[in-house]
Amino acid sequence: MGPSDGRIADSPRVYTDAAARCTRLPGGFLDFDTDCNVIVHREETDWTLSQAQTRLSVRCAFGGERRFEVDRQTYVVDDTAYLLLNLGQIVRSSISAKAPVECLNVTFRPGFAEEALAAITTPADKLLDNLPSYGKPVGFFVRTYPHDDALSRRLHSIRRALTSVPITQGWLEEQFHFLASDLLQTHQRERREIDAMPGAKYSTRLECYERLHRAREFMRASMGRPLTLPEIAGMAYMAPHHFLRSFKQAFRQTPHQYLTQLRLDRAQSLLRRTNTPVTDICMEIGFESLGSFSWLFRRQFGQSPSAFRAEGH
Repeated sequence: MGPSDGRIADSPRVYTDAAARCTRLPGGFLDFDTDCNVIVHREETDWTLSQAQTRLSVRCAFGGERRFEVDRQTYVVDDTAYLLLNLGQIVRSSISAKAPVECLNVTFRPGFAEEALAAITTPADKLLDNLPSYGKPVGFFVRTYPHDDALSRRLHSIRRALTSVPITQGWLEEQFHFLASDLLQTHQRERREIDAMPGAKYSTRLECYERLHRAREFMRASMGRPLTLPEIAGMAYMAPHHFLRSFKQAFRQTPHQYLTQLRLDRAQSLLRRTNTPVTDICMEIGFESLGSFSWLFRRQFGQSPSAFRAEGH
């Protein structure tokens, strides 16, 4: 049973739905047999994974940041977003924090998501007659997803359970199936988002979707320094005017509005969990002046950064 204050004892904790052999690789990375689903729950302050090949997986971090690099693109995972990785991708990861960052990794065995998809899409009578055949591996766009969907709620529920109640094998097996169903809902939402992108052809909408999200990930990973519209647009391989128009049409806010919201959300998190001076937070998250930061924070949250911290939100 986990400690009552929610801290992770004996980190890392490993949970599998079948007996599995675990290999500890350099850097503390844990590798498992491919015939099991795995949850790894750990805390780290200074940790680097130089390189590893992934399976379909969900990566979360709470109380700080964890950075990933996939195909020369940087992704930042924190309290606001999780990351999806696909089978066979090469990933690097790192944490550098003053206080422990809580990491929750869910990794699926090859074929598990495909089995769930077949169970959802195959008529019941055919499921009873024989096992359905599986198509190509289920894949996602590698990007961060906001903690605002069914998968997020499931992840938070599992996270609480891992530190508060005894974990039974039956409960664990069910959670992997629920998570797979939630993943497929995310996949469907992703398809709807692509369909809503500008462009008559699907290939055009898909290309625009990938480019705009590449720029969004760049903003998430680089918010601590000044960013210009041409620089951000360059990450999407678009001219600034085209990028601005496409971004606003797709996400109903401008790149500047999105970046400001990212910075305010990060400020809110830092005010809650650290004693870092407000001025230092302002500089750390990329605001140009304390005055503009305080004004924007008050407009967003109804009180100054200092008052927000004093009330212990």
